[in-house]
Amino acid sequence: MKQQPSDNKLRGGYYTPPAISKFLAAWAISEDTRSVLEPSCGDGNILVEVLSRASALDAPANVTAIELSESEAKKALRRAKDLGTNVAHVVRGGSFFDHAEKMLDRGSAFDAVVGNPPFIRYQDFPEDQRQQAFALMRRLSLNPSRLANAWLPFVALCTGLLTDRGRLAMVVPAELFQVGYASEVRQFLADSFDRISIVAFKKLVFPEIQQEIVLVLAERGAGKSRGVRVHEVEDASELGSMDLLALAKKATKPIDHASEKWTKYFLSKSEILLLRDLRERPDIPIMSKFIDVDVGVVTGNNDYFMLSKEEVADHGLSSSCIPLVGRSAALQGTLFEESDFQAWVKSGRKAYMFAPAAPHHRNVQRYVRHGQALGVNAGYKCRIRREWYVVPAVWRPDVFFLRQADSSPRMVANETTAICTDTLHRGRLVDGYNARSLSTAFVNSLTFAASEVTGRSYGGGVMTFEPSEMERLPLPVSGVDQLDPLEIDRLIREKKVDVALDMVDSITLIDGLGLTTKQVQALRGIWQKLRDRRRGRKN
Repeated sequence: MKQQPSDNKLRGGYYTPPAISKFLAAWAISEDTRSVLEPSCGDGNILVEVLSRASALDAPANVTAIELSESEAKKALRRAKDLGTNVAHVVRGGSFFDHAEKMLDRGSAFDAVVGNPPFIRYQDFPEDQRQQAFALMRRLSLNPSRLANAWLPFVALCTGLLTDRGRLAMVVPAELFQVGYASEVRQFLADSFDRISIVAFKKLVFPEIQQEIVLVLAERGAGKSRGVRVHEVEDASELGSMDLLALAKKATKPIDHASEKWTKYFLSKSEILLLRDLRERPDIPIMSKFIDVDVGVVTGNNDYFMLSKEEVADHGLSSSCIPLVGRSAALQGTLFEESDFQAWVKSGRKAYMFAPAAPHHRNVQRYVRHGQALGVNAGYKCRIRREWYVVPAVWRPDVFFLRQADSSPRMVANETTAICTDTLHRGRLVDGYNARSLSTAFVNSLTFAASEVTGRSYGGGVMTFEPSEMERLPLPVSGVDQLDPLEIDRLIREKKVDVALDMVDSITLIDGLGLTTKQVQALRGIWQKLRDRRRGRKN
């Protein structure tokens, strides 16, 4: 049974470690700071550091802290009073969105906002709060997606509550870098601030939720030094020794195309510009020219609909099941042949899907009744179907794609009659193209590098793609017919990815596109750098 989310998870209550709280306050507050907002103070970790910093600088600051939980607000107020600083402060209970609405109405503005917004997934975002938050975002000319998690309106509204020389210092999920629903806010931040510094961590700060976070340090009135810069540390303990002046002098990277994913800012300026130049070349097509990518089949209950060869025989369903790939482990190379499928069947895996066609014989009727006894028909996906046991949108793909990739992405030519579940993506070829050639061409350093800044990665270290993201990947194909698909398939199966890349790069990138060896090496380096950073989060 699925574990119910804890109260902490539902309200996003994962509190800021002291090292981060102190660092954010030190960066955001100067002698000239007159007003500070802490939008979700919890029990006061950031608040006490803000008060201590302002008091130490003798800054004439007024501090406003807000906390939804009444009990946590009382704790924060008590800690603030116990601190005994001479800084004026107030802790307000209630929803940040209620307070933000009043502040926007009054035209309130703060010199600094320091905070750690709640990590509430969109599924757990209370609908009344979501509606209010989105209405406030629309006042800032934003049009948020319903997929947006709760931290997103916090960041946007806090930005809208800053003065023209204000500073934003916030703990933000690394989703800001990657997810599509945050693209508008990435652009909003780029338009709202002169300079954005991002501090990332090699180790997870909140391992209990497998959520990678970054610190966003955004400033207005920064003068000519515009752009984005990224600084990476091992963990929060290194923040205490970080030289804030040195961070301020670190070179920025161009902030153009800020609605794109910000994963690219872990790269050097020259690497960013190389990817940008190649993306804009008209002779480098993208995946959608060749393939329509879609999610795999959604059964509604894999335990019921997926069967092994033995289970098919036991239930007498051989004429009512179709071959199926339900795990990426079945795809070892760039080709999926009948011998691969038979090996998967022989291993005892669930390699068939129940797909009865009318009229239903006795064994089918019996298996349908078995599903009803198990309650499969009551599940949402099954319940909304005309016939709950008939899975829709079933078709044989020309190619499979890894939806989640560990080391490298992959396209696999499907040379069987098998379909796939939504653990994979599937594709139909546009007329005139060949699956073997395209799956071979996919193994190149440009596509691999682009995949790391197009997909998204969470705390577990795997790269995840949506179908639309896969369709945007560049796919150079010039000269691919000179390559042997069987040879590339063999190399991928033997984990000799770099050897395969060398072969395909030489033909498609160097001979086909005219890239220099140095440029191809740079692309390979981009892929390896971002891959290794992503995979480093596994532990």
